[in-house]
Amino acid sequence: MVAEVRRFSGKQQLEVAKSIDYMELFGGYHREYVDLEMEQQKVRGFIYVYDEKPETEVIEHGDWFRYLKEKELSE
Repeated sequence: MVAEVRRFSGKQQLEVAKSIDYMELFGGYHREYVDLEMEQQKVRGFIYVYDEKPETEVIEHGDWFRYLKEKELSE
């Protein structure tokens, strides 16, 4: 799986987290906590998972951004 990782700190953290939660949680996703390994450092984080089964094709390699680029190039 490919994921975008963002880290926020200080006063900005709560405000950004609330904005992202609002967008994702009310957009049909739920949050799941995961253990990540980045640059040989283990970090606890969370991902947003879509609640419904998608009605489109499966992206085998799991990278949505790569999928969009490849689709754009093939058109």
